[in-house]
Amino acid sequence: MKHLITIALLLAAIVFIAMGSASGFVVFLILGIVCEGAFWLRVFGKRKSST
Repeated sequence: MKHLITIALLLAAIVFIAMGSASGFVVFLILGIVCEGAFWLRVFGKRKSST
């Protein structure tokens, strides 16, 4: 299930960015950037501090 959500975020980012660049709606570009950011956070996760 974890990988399914990660893949869905990546696909959503690609779709939103494509729709935003094709239509010119900035809202779709912003949604794509948010989805992409969430994707990368899920891939790399939060780093634990060593202190």
